[in-house]
Amino acid sequence: METKTWQKRSVIAVVATICGLLWGSAFPVLKISYLELQMAPDDIYAKMVFAGIRFLLAGCMILIFTRIRHKKVILGEMKGYWLAILGMGVLGTTLQYFFFYNGLAHTSGVTSSIIVGLGTFLVAIFAHFYYPDDALNKRKIAGLTLGMIGVAAVALLKGPLEFDMQWNGEGFLLIAVTAGSVAAIYGKELGKRMNTLVMTGSQMCLGALILLIGGLSGSQGDSIQWTTFGIVILLYASLLSAVAFGLWYTLLVFNKAGEVSLYKFLIPIFGSLLSAIFLGESFTLIHGVALILVVLGIWMVNGNRRMTDETSA
Repeated sequence: METKTWQKRSVIAVVATICGLLWGSAFPVLKISYLELQMAPDDIYAKMVFAGIRFLLAGCMILIFTRIRHKKVILGEMKGYWLAILGMGVLGTTLQYFFFYNGLAHTSGVTSSIIVGLGTFLVAIFAHFYYPDDALNKRKIAGLTLGMIGVAAVALLKGPLEFDMQWNGEGFLLIAVTAGSVAAIYGKELGKRMNTLVMTGSQMCLGALILLIGGLSGSQGDSIQWTTFGIVILLYASLLSAVAFGLWYTLLVFNKAGEVSLYKFLIPIFGSLLSAIFLGESFTLIHGVALILVVLGIWMVNGNRRMTDETSA
């Protein structure tokens, strides 16, 4: 696609919503995979191995697609950017998912959902200080607030809010969302200087290798019970990550990070809906209201701003 195509209102809405849907599907997929592969809830090494394999496969999928579809010489595209890509991989894959999985093991589902939702605020704040044309204003703050209210409403359905700030619980999740938010800005800048898909795929591979090596160093031989269905789930999880991250970083490169990031509020909504479908969890009226609040927040920020019109040449 050309730059103007990625900046069209309809393209942003459709692509960002697809990303939210894919990431939302990861919630039931991971729950099913943990049960299928018989991973102990507190076995973080097993989760690191699983995450490492997942993102390594996802990165390889992106690079193979880029080589075949766009005829890019991968190593040639990476020349001169190895350290930058490694830094991106450590931030966006290794640190984010190491602290995310560790933090989840010591935090309630309600608290974790709200803290992860704060990541959207962090991207908007970082963009405010980094990009003069992406500053926070009343419209953006109102949209972010509506989105956060929607996320909090969904989270509170899981139970009461418990926030006692354990360093290895809430503290780890805050580190995870901070790393992911910095990676969003970092990836936007790096993607301007090199092919976005090569950047995305290569950083995932390098970050995943660190996760995988760390996980293997402490995991037991039987910590993951591999089955055919478990492998199928792993492949799907890898594919959804490849598609979602590839599309997301491309959107970030061509659009304002603080405004595109609002679509991430859709993730817990889609996660709840898909969990209701595949895991039998409840999807109530409050979920529907939360979805309306999130969509309204996205519209407040993106619906009224000047963007490339559908008839742009």
